Amino acid sequence: MCGLVGIAGAAPAREEVAAMLATIRHRGPDGHGCRVTAGAAFGHARLAIVDLSEAGAQPMCTPDGRYTLVYNGELYNHADFRPALEAEGVCFRGHSDTETLLWLLVRHGAAVLPRLNGIFAFAFHDALTDTLLLARDQLGVKPLYYARGRDGRLLFASEIKALFATGEVEPRANVEDLVELFLFHFIAGERTAFATVTELLPGHLLQRADGRVRVAEYWTPVTAAREGPCDGAAASTPEAAAGALRDRVRDAVHRQLMADVPIGVMSSGGIDSGLVTAFATRGAARLRGFSFRDTAHDYDEFHEACRLGELFGVDVAPVTIAPDEVPAVLERAAWHYDEPIPRPHFLAAYAVARDARATGLKVLMSGEGGDEVFGGYTRYAELLAAMCATGDESALVFAHNRVALPRLARLWPGQRFGNAFRFWCAAETAGLDLVNRQLLVDQRTFLQHFLQRSDRMGMAASVEVRVPLLDPWLVEHANRLPGSAKIEGTHTKRGLKAAARTVLPASVFDRPKRGFDMPMAPLLEQGPVAAYLDDLLLAQPRCGVLFESSAIAAFVRDLRAGEAELWKVAWMLLATEVWMRTFNVTV
Repeated sequence: MCGLVGIAGAAPAREEVAAMLATIRHRGPDGHGCRVTAGAAFGHARLAIVDLSEAGAQPMCTPDGRYTLVYNGELYNHADFRPALEAEGVCFRGHSDTETLLWLLVRHGAAVLPRLNGIFAFAFHDALTDTLLLARDQLGVKPLYYARGRDGRLLFASEIKALFATGEVEPRANVEDLVELFLFHFIAGERTAFATVTELLPGHLLQRADGRVRVAEYWTPVTAAREGPCDGAAASTPEAAAGALRDRVRDAVHRQLMADVPIGVMSSGGIDSGLVTAFATRGAARLRGFSFRDTAHDYDEFHEACRLGELFGVDVAPVTIAPDEVPAVLERAAWHYDEPIPRPHFLAAYAVARDARATGLKVLMSGEGGDEVFGGYTRYAELLAAMCATGDESALVFAHNRVALPRLARLWPGQRFGNAFRFWCAAETAGLDLVNRQLLVDQRTFLQHFLQRSDRMGMAASVEVRVPLLDPWLVEHANRLPGSAKIEGTHTKRGLKAAARTVLPASVFDRPKRGFDMPMAPLLEQGPVAAYLDDLLLAQPRCGVLFESSAIAAFVRDLRAGEAELWKVAWMLLATEVWMRTFNVTV
C-alpha cells in the first residue's frame, strides 16, 4: 500500500514531482522515491507490507532502465505468475508483488489486467516508445486521479491534492454536480468535486501515446451477471450452494492475508466482519480488533465485537471520538479526503485507523462490500416489492437518499439532479432480474464512496484497509447467482447468511442490522460541534457563493428548532465549508 504521483509529457522536472509527492507522504512513511525520464516523471511514497527490503522500493525499473512502474496496492495472486516468468528468464531480486507486476506488464502489457486479483492503481511507462499505461483495480478499492496540465501534459496521482502542487491545476468547484454530492454523498462516475480533476473509473485503464489519451474498460461487474451460473455458481442443493460460497469467502480472506507485517481487523460483531474475522484467524496468531463506539448517543457494537473476538482469538479495543475532538478531526479528515466529507462515520473510520496505527499495525481487514454484493440492505427488499408492484424502476437510480430532495430545494430552488452516470448504470443492467440490477448499480455507484472512505481514512493514518468480500473472483461468483439467492420477500443476504451459519454463532443472525455509523444529529444541535458549525456557517461562509447566505442561516435556525432530518444537509453544508477553506476552492 502506497501513494503514487506522476507527470507525462513536456520535460517534467524533479522539483515538480517532489512537490506532488510531498502532499501524500502520509500514504507511505517507509520510503520515498522519484524517477525522471525525458518524457515522464514519477514519485512514490512506500508503506512497506510485502518484502520490506530495498528490493521492494519504488519507482521500480527493469535493469536496462526502459520500463518504470509506480504502484499502489496489493496483487494477491502474484505468486501464481512467478514460475512462468522465471521460465521466461526473469531473475527476481526480491519477493514483492511490485516486481511481479512490473515483469507481467513488460511481457503482456494491458492484456494481463483481467487476470489480476488484488487492489491496485499503477502507472507503467515505456521510455523507448514514451507510452504510459495507468490502470485501476476491478472494484475500485484503490484510487487514481488525473488532470490536464500545460502544453498537453498529463498529471496523475493517488490523491487529488497532489495534482494542485505544481500550480497547473486549479482547485475549482464542480458546481454542476454538487447536488449529486448532497443527495448521494459522492459524485458518481469519473467526475469529482473539482471541475478540473477526473477519476479513472474502477476496472478501467488509460493509455497515453503520441500525446493522445485513450480510456477503456477492461472489467465490469455486469459481465458475470449476464453470463449466468457457471464454475460452480449453481449448485444442486442449497447446502452445496452455501458450501461453495463459504469456500470462496474463505479463499478470498486467505489470499488477502498476504503480508510480512501483522494484520488487524475492523470489528462490528456482524456477519460480514464476522466472516472475515473467523477466516483471518484460523491458524493465525492472536489478532487485534478495533470497534467504534459512542455510548452517549446509543451507538455501541463493542460488546458484540468482543463476543466474536473471544470466540476467534481477537483482542478487540474500543475506539471513541469526544465531542470536542470532532472539529479538529473533521478538519484533518477533510485534508485527507480531498472532497467534502459526506457522512460523519468517515470520522469514525479515521479514528479506527488512527488507533490501529498507534499500536503499530499497518493493515486492517474489513467486511466492506458485503451488502452491495450479497444484498444486505433492507431497502433492496422494499424497493423490489415497490418496483414489482408499480413497474416504476426509477428506484435503481434514486433509491439512496431520495427523501433529501425536498430539503435540498430550500438551498437550490429549481435545481434538478442531472448526473447521467447513474442512468447509464441502470440501462447497462437491463434484462437482469431486479435484485441483481439493484446490486450492480450500487456496485458501480453507492459502493464507491465507502471505498473512498476506506482508502482515504485508512491512509490518513498510514494504514492499508483490505476488503476480502470485494475480491473480484468472489464478486463474479456472487453476481452469477440469481437475485432470489440473495433476497426473497423480506429476507436479505440469504446466500451469505446460509454460508455463514456453520462458521458464526447463532446470536450474530438474531441481532438487528446496524450499519457502521457515528451519531451526529445531537452534536449539531448543541455543544462544541454546534458552536463550530455556527462559527463557520453564520458569518460570511465561503460556501455562500454556492447558496444564499440567508438560506444557510434559515437552515441552521430550523435545525436548532428540531426540524426532523435537517441535520444531514446541515452536515453537508459544514463539510462543504471546511472543504472550501481547506483547499481554497474557487467557483
